[in-house]
Amino acid sequence: MAKKTFKEKLLFSGRKLAISLKRNYYVVPMIFVFVVCMQFMCSLHIISENFNRISYGDYNCMFVFIIALLTILASVAYLNFALKKFGQKRPIHMLIIYYVMVIITIVLLFYIFKSNTVNIYEELEKYNQAIADKNEASKAEALHYYNLGIQSRYQLIATIILTFVSVALVTTAPFVQAALNKLKFKRIEESNDK
Repeated sequence: MAKKTFKEKLLFSGRKLAISLKRNYYVVPMIFVFVVCMQFMCSLHIISENFNRISYGDYNCMFVFIIALLTILASVAYLNFALKKFGQKRPIHMLIIYYVMVIITIVLLFYIFKSNTVNIYEELEKYNQAIADKNEASKAEALHYYNLGIQSRYQLIATIILTFVSVALVTTAPFVQAALNKLKFKRIEESNDK
């Protein structure tokens, strides 16, 4: 048997990946669902400190906790839907649970994004007031929380964008799976050296 070249190995690996995706494309959206979960969990060290101080909205910290919990539970629900063997029926109720959790998450994300925006303006006013009063301690504190507010804003925007991307991938997954199932692959003939 002839030794495969790098190009042949690459083509064979691509073919194996295409066949595995043909059998279960739902793994791709599942990866993005977990990316959203991990991104929000990693941003909590910035968001939690900032949202403990925000005066706008009475339940901001509770909403941050609910979003964190729902992203984990949505990931588990979609995991139960996506990881089924080829030919097995998928539990549609898990997909419905996933959509309900994601809708609640998106609503809460927009609410705390609004809270964060109001807080940024408040911290800027406190910073300008501290400059006018020549109070260095208040100025440093307001500047710290203003920077935290800006960082939280970027983290929330990233979470919102990634959530919409993952929802789009989950929604289009059945259509992509159906298109992949129509693909036909030619048999690879093994060449023997004599």
